[in-house]
Amino acid sequence: MKEEIEKLVDNPLVSTITNEIPIVSAITNYWRETIRQSREKRLKEFLNNLGKRLEHIEESNKNILDKVHLGSQDYLNLVEQVAEIATKTIDQNKQAYLENFVIAYAKEERLDVNEKDIFISFLIDLTGSHFLIINELYKIQFKLSSYDIKAIKQNSDRKELIKLGMLSASINMPLELARLLCLSLRNMGLIAILDEYSENPKYILEEMGIRLMKYVEREI
Repeated sequence: MKEEIEKLVDNPLVSTITNEIPIVSAITNYWRETIRQSREKRLKEFLNNLGKRLEHIEESNKNILDKVHLGSQDYLNLVEQVAEIATKTIDQNKQAYLENFVIAYAKEERLDVNEKDIFISFLIDLTGSHFLIINELYKIQFKLSSYDIKAIKQNSDRKELIKLGMLSASINMPLELARLLCLSLRNMGLIAILDEYSENPKYILEEMGIRLMKYVEREI
C-alpha cells in the first residue's frame, strides 16, 4: 500500500497539483515523511537484529563465520541488497528468512554468484505466507533428491506429496488462499502441482525450492 502511495505522490501530475493547492502539498509531504520514517525504522530493526545474531554466533561458535568475508565488499553489497528488501516488508516471518539468508552468506561455504542472484530475486517476490507453505512442504520433503522428485512427479499416489487440504489445515490458512499461493510458487519454479484441477491437488517442492529452503531455513 505504501509503495503505491509513494508512486502516487511522486507522479508529475500530482506534483503540478501540489504547487497549486497547498493542502495537497501538505498531504504528499506527510506521506513522504511517513514512508521515510517507516523504512528507516525497519532498516534499523533489521540491522540491529542481524548484528545481535552475528555476535551470538561468534560467541557460541567461532569457527562458523568467515571473518574476512564479513568485511568484504561482496558481503556488504549483499547486506545492502537484502536490507533494501527488508525495508519494504512488515512481515516478521519474511524478515526472519531475510536475516537467515544474510547470516548463511557469512559462512565459509557460500553460494556462487548466479545462485545468489537467483535467491535474492526469490526473496524479493516471496511473502511470509509463501514461506509458510514452502516450509511446511520442506519439513516432509527436505531429503528428496532430484531423482526422487522426478520419480514422485510420475506417481501422484506417493506418500511424500502433500494435499491441499492437509497443507491448508497445518498452517491454518484458508483453502483458496493456499491454492493461489501454491500456483504462484509453481510459476516461480519452486514447487510442482499434481492433480492440479482436482478438488484436492498435491504438492512437491522442486529441486530449486529445496535448495532455497536449505539455505534460508536453518537456524545457525
